[in-house]
Amino acid sequence: MKFCNITGTAAAVTLAAALLSGCVKEGFSGAGTQAAPATKIINSGSAAVPGILLLHLNAESAEKASASLTKGFAADASLCSERMDSVFTSLGVTEFRPVFKAAGEEQKARTHAAGLDRWYLIRFPEDTDMERAAGAVSALDEVDYLQYNSKLRLASDGVSKQYVPIQRTSARAESIFNDELLPDQWHYDNTGDLSISSSAKAGADINVKDAWRLTAGDPDIIVAVIDEAVQGDHPDLAANMWDDGEGHHGYNFAEDTPELDWQSLGNRGHGTHVAGTISAVNNNGIGVSGIAGGTGNNDGVKIMSLQIMDAMYVASDLASAEAIYYAADNGADIIQCSWGSEAGVYTSDNRFVASADNQLTAAAIRYFVSMPRRGKVITDGGLAIFASGNDAIGMSAYPGAYKDCISVTAFAADNRPAYYTNYGPGCNIAAPGGEDYGDGVYSRTVQILSTLPTVSLPLVGEDGEPTGEMSARDYGYMHGTSMACPHVSGVAALGLSYAKKLGKTFTREEFTSLLLSSVNDIDRYCHGTRYSVTMAPGQSQGFGPVDLNKYRGNMGTGYIDAWKLLMNIEGTPCLTVKAGDEQSISLDSFFGSGSEGLTYIGVEISKPDKEAIGLVDDPEIRDGKLVIWPLLTGAAKMTVTAIGGGDHLGGGNSMGGTEVKREISVIVRNVSSSNGGWL
Repeated sequence: MKFCNITGTAAAVTLAAALLSGCVKEGFSGAGTQAAPATKIINSGSAAVPGILLLHLNAESAEKASASLTKGFAADASLCSERMDSVFTSLGVTEFRPVFKAAGEEQKARTHAAGLDRWYLIRFPEDTDMERAAGAVSALDEVDYLQYNSKLRLASDGVSKQYVPIQRTSARAESIFNDELLPDQWHYDNTGDLSISSSAKAGADINVKDAWRLTAGDPDIIVAVIDEAVQGDHPDLAANMWDDGEGHHGYNFAEDTPELDWQSLGNRGHGTHVAGTISAVNNNGIGVSGIAGGTGNNDGVKIMSLQIMDAMYVASDLASAEAIYYAADNGADIIQCSWGSEAGVYTSDNRFVASADNQLTAAAIRYFVSMPRRGKVITDGGLAIFASGNDAIGMSAYPGAYKDCISVTAFAADNRPAYYTNYGPGCNIAAPGGEDYGDGVYSRTVQILSTLPTVSLPLVGEDGEPTGEMSARDYGYMHGTSMACPHVSGVAALGLSYAKKLGKTFTREEFTSLLLSSVNDIDRYCHGTRYSVTMAPGQSQGFGPVDLNKYRGNMGTGYIDAWKLLMNIEGTPCLTVKAGDEQSISLDSFFGSGSEGLTYIGVEISKPDKEAIGLVDDPEIRDGKLVIWPLLTGAAKMTVTAIGGGDHLGGGNSMGGTEVKREISVIVRNVSSSNGGWL
């Protein structure tokens, strides 16, 4: 019997026993055992899932395989060459199928156009020698490239700490939402409260409080959380969960079922924590807030949960690629990915991709970012947002470093880089990731507060055995670039919501540029040393002086600012000013180089905007400059009116100038930018 007569998964299972009875595991007797060309095997098998290989077939072989699998079993079918039959039989292959399961003709056409229909999976006994199997299979003429199914890591230690009320040393910050734990989410609105952290700095946050006055989300925007399963019935998430139309909130690629399993042994609540940062339901009187969680009126962005972690807390290239493909074909705007390879495994895009089409995850990412948003006109492709990794070394992990992705580094409540964050080449932007030991003293409150499963989960060690410890429940703290990443995903979702509200559209490249330029300067905090956790590859953690200079110019464009993104989408220029000081600001950027010689009619600012930045007196124009004295960190808009031509307006019996109005956004931080904050 020829192996090529297996024409589908069901048939593969039926024939598995027959194949196994003829299998010679040791030595792989039969054709195809010669050494494979080195260029065909594109990654290392050192961290491979046993019993699986991923094949990129040549176009002719992929077409034959597709035709055979479509028409079903036939005794005289010939899918492969005799040599391929012999190799597969000697391996004891039990399954041969396309990696990407196209559901309909339209999806099949898209999959074919992207070349994803040339990716196939083979499965064989887990005790088979993987390197010898890869050598035999990659030597086949039908196989262009071969990839081990590598294991991936979360960008977090997965340890959660239970929320406990904070004994405050200052008044709680005001907010438009009534979520009871929002004041403790310093990463949204950092007032410099020392009860959060002894080194907390006002403005070390994503500046979202005032952005919520403009938009808090939109249910048409979908963020796919590719991670552990999200607890879909969590009381602070349920209203913002995506539904596939059949009652499922996503798909479980670890177990190949639509049933998500957030309680399986080894899960720690990581996916639920990530989801809460993006879209915990706002203004519902309980728990935490989400960056794009709406206003409590079913208007938050939707979370699609795509589970790639199995019962032992391990993800793989296969599961992640299948999840990305699913996200693309089910309308996700953003994929949120707090995982990747160990930094340093790949050191360039060419090493990661190896050629144009032969890396499975890269192929899926390209498919996602190039897929037009079905029924949407905001962007012409998806945003792939990844954590940079927690290796504390000078490069981003992949896939985050890949050119089509956004890689997120992490900073703490004092604006300084977190001790664990990767930095340098491949890193694009910074966001709050929190720390457990900010200044050498343990603190849970300086970590990131978000949703956790409503039951405690047993923790397991690297050996897969329970440690006797339990995860936190309901709400709690985690830290890592895993936690920084959803801040950027949430801000991006907020930006897409605002673009929809304004009726604006962008290419993916345009929107990415807006996102990566909507930042505050982090380099000013990257100097000198501080006492913190020290990490070095291959060494255990300790405490000592950490050189901050190495991060300068290496944390990405800056740290993300939600208000600035909304202003960039509007087209409204921003000024950055310092809290607590009266400042006189040039208006050249708004009215031209002769701005000081113009006649100004006045400055208009609404009461909510005035309160947002703590203005006691209205801003005014003095000697041709904007004079402002804000007391609070925050953001506001105002309108400055000048006369274009002359010292009075024309009209009626008067010959004069024309009224010129410019809307200006002011962002108040604890420092001012040397260039006035112009973006």
